[in-house]
Amino acid sequence: MKVGLGLIAGAAVLGGVTPALACSPSAPTPIEFSPGSAELRPDMTARLGSYFDKDRTLDSRCIAFSISVYTAKSELPIAAQLVSARREAIQTFLLGQGFHRATFNVNHASNSNDKGSAYVSRSWSEGRWRCDPVSKSEGPQTACAPIYAHCYLERPDGTVCNVFRVPDPSPQRYSVDPNGKKLD
Repeated sequence: MKVGLGLIAGAAVLGGVTPALACSPSAPTPIEFSPGSAELRPDMTARLGSYFDKDRTLDSRCIAFSISVYTAKSELPIAAQLVSARREAIQTFLLGQGFHRATFNVNHASNSNDKGSAYVSRSWSEGRWRCDPVSKSEGPQTACAPIYAHCYLERPDGTVCNVFRVPDPSPQRYSVDPNGKKLD
């Protein structure tokens, strides 16, 4: 039996607009555990590390994580311990990579295919999107083509999360939310 860890890129929907990253999420990265084990082998951590490479350029407080762990029917006698150990292994890896904020929602279920799995979802941390009113699009708005082309995420503590690498991320220039409402 193998346990897979798929990573799913996620993006928060803020102000009614899904950031463009939701249009082209990274493909899930399968990670295999040995039966009844929670050890992340070096080849698995290498895959995980490459998956998060682009996130390392951001302040670590800009990324949030959620982990769901599922155990196989054959692992039921030790399911609680495996859920905890696998979650802890993933959390330890993420924190060791320098990620500051991690949110863990742990779900436990028995899978009918007799394989366990874990999923790490990545999203932007809490905050508000600030957009440049000059970058307003004239075309129709979709999840892949929001109203404003240039936006950044501002956390409640004032941290700038320049996830789309906009020029000069300042409140004076980026003065509207994704719906065009004027911000303070």
